[in-house]
Amino acid sequence: MTRLPPAVGLDDFDVAAQAGLREELAAVYREFRSIQANSQSGLDEPGQIVARQVCPGCGAATRDTTLLFSKNNIPHVRCNHCDLVYTLATLTPSADAAQYDGNEFMRAYVELKRHPLYAKLEIAKARYLLQRVQAQRAGVRTVLDIGASTGAMMAAAGLQGLDGYGIEPDRAMAELLGRLYPQRLINGYFPQDLSQDWPLFDLITLLDVLEHMVEPVCFLESIKASLGPEGVLLVQVPNFNSLLVQMDGPKNSNFCIGHWQHFTAATLSALLARAGFCALEIGNCISELDRIRDYPATQVLTTTARLLGEAKTVETPAQLYEYGLGYKLYGLFALTSS
Repeated sequence: MTRLPPAVGLDDFDVAAQAGLREELAAVYREFRSIQANSQSGLDEPGQIVARQVCPGCGAATRDTTLLFSKNNIPHVRCNHCDLVYTLATLTPSADAAQYDGNEFMRAYVELKRHPLYAKLEIAKARYLLQRVQAQRAGVRTVLDIGASTGAMMAAAGLQGLDGYGIEPDRAMAELLGRLYPQRLINGYFPQDLSQDWPLFDLITLLDVLEHMVEPVCFLESIKASLGPEGVLLVQVPNFNSLLVQMDGPKNSNFCIGHWQHFTAATLSALLARAGFCALEIGNCISELDRIRDYPATQVLTTTARLLGEAKTVETPAQLYEYGLGYKLYGLFALTSS
């Protein structure tokens, strides 16, 4: 693998900021989106659905919510107490797990992630996030990536001079990573399958994982036992307040079976606080500016006015990040007691 530059900037992994890259990835994206759409059918059978009784963020009753929309026969609501957006139903554990192991959707997902251009972008993004961590905690040495996928974070950790470990439930991805990182990759689920021989970690990373957790607060609380005394947690999730997501509305691919809650910067910080973490830094990345430009300028103004309280023109990725409207949210969190 070609060694990446010493430092990574936001534009280095933003498809919209690199001319021609969207077109180069278009074919593999089209196939993936088609298979993803097909995978959403047939998962709403009565025996597979579990109705939620309380908000996964604050525990308020689900009756105390505001309906936003329904998609794939699942209502998406906003909690009237904590503002978290979540689904009123989830899948049973077995049906949920079946989405991510050895099926056509996962094969397409792996093919997308392993595309050389996409992999380069993913590693660059992981390096950027690690740089943000190292700016806050220079002593970080060991990293555990929960949901290691195709290994972008583990590869980035190596490039940043860190010792990367990973745990990944999908067998095909874990098999390849296990060959690349012997003794440092587990095929299984956190925390029950974590090796007792592994150290406490300086950093644990959750990239596009938390939105999949049916009980996110309990899951976050389980992470504490694997963090060292000064350990920190890095979380990346889709941004519900992304300008593109807000203009797309329910048709956006982030609203899919398997994404059980949707975060803003405020609701992400609040949920982490309930689990015993305090925010050190909150940011956003990936502009999707070229897709935003497909919409009328009047819709951009209307949407920014609704989100920000003031209509804003958006001409550069930097403006989106300044307004907090990037496609992905990330946050670095420390234990409340540390």
